Amino acid sequence: MSDLEELFNTLSQLGVSPNEIRKDPMAFKDKPSTAAGLYSLKKEGVVPDLAALGTTVSSKNGRANAVMYKQGRDDAYTRGHEYEHVLGNQGLGRASRINSKFDELVGDKESRKQLVKALVNHAPYLVKAYGLNPKETEGGYFSSKMYNYQQDFGLENNLLDEQLASLSSLEQRSRKRLVDDPYVRENILTTPAMREAYDAVTGLRQTRLDSKDLPPYTRVPEKKEKIPDSENNVPITDFLSKLLRKK
Repeated sequence: MSDLEELFNTLSQLGVSPNEIRKDPMAFKDKPSTAAGLYSLKKEGVVPDLAALGTTVSSKNGRANAVMYKQGRDDAYTRGHEYEHVLGNQGLGRASRINSKFDELVGDKESRKQLVKALVNHAPYLVKAYGLNPKETEGGYFSSKMYNYQQDFGLENNLLDEQLASLSSLEQRSRKRLVDDPYVRENILTTPAMREAYDAVTGLRQTRLDSKDLPPYTRVPEKKEKIPDSENNVPITDFLSKLLRKK
């Protein structure tokens, strides 16, 4: 059975015919930049009675993917979120493996635990600065409700791949990089290892289409001269230079 046949068989088992997945050309006109790396995306569109806002289904090896949206929710944010799952599927076999890949890149498991909790605690800032839907803080992946529910099963740290999919989508929509944000650096992605790992497991860094043409999921050391001052949002080197000139 080919990857595509396996994907269509999985969809059928879920009660969805591939022909039901209908694409509105106008709704998909403004695609996230990650669309360029989705060589495995075989079907995409709206399924009217879909329970979730958006969902990604793949073959076992992740090389054939279908993305479906609830009627009226095929917006840029939801597409960006689901595209991250497609990238994770085709790069790692399953997008949920982003969690262990993050651990591997950082070199410990404590950082993931810290990051998941920080994203819940500081979600109001993401709402204000990046346009995260406030509903995400009430019952979604950035909510205490979801965190506590998952914690009952010891699975709270596995929320990271879903949180990262949302963050990458927010970055593309806002055209702002989280790793350059002073508040994020101070309160969420608090170490160079976490910031470098975040960059490596999101967006086109999961493919060879990134401008640096590095192997997928490769950490790139951040440039020290670009580290911003947390209060004034200026490079620390510039800040120190100004102080020296004053003397």
